[in-house]
Amino acid sequence: MVMVVQLCQVGFVALIGASPCWSRSITCATRRATCAWWATALLCLAGATILAMALGAAPAEFHAAKGVAFAGLGLGFALWFGGFMLVGGQWFASWQSKQWSGRESAFMFYSAIGIAFLVLLHQA
Repeated sequence: MVMVVQLCQVGFVALIGASPCWSRSITCATRRATCAWWATALLCLAGATILAMALGAAPAEFHAAKGVAFAGLGLGFALWFGGFMLVGGQWFASWQSKQWSGRESAFMFYSAIGIAFLVLLHQA
């Protein structure tokens, strides 16, 4: 389980930090956002599957199974809050546009992710 979380962390750093294109080109930004979106979806799906299998187990085993779900939720929060609210809203000033502002949609996503993260955090 720990190896899966470490692999996800290494993949996230490789996706965001070691990209050969640091410019503001649309293709690189779109490619990174698409990869991050798919990684978030797969991690959350895998985390939900692992948690569903550990549902009837002892509390310690259920707590140990939360790693992949936390990785998916953390990546999703980083994508929607960091990518759309901070980078899109502030760096590209999308908050000024009534047609292209994705801040309301991003707020819905990262609020739901934050609530799921807190609920999962407080379950034994």
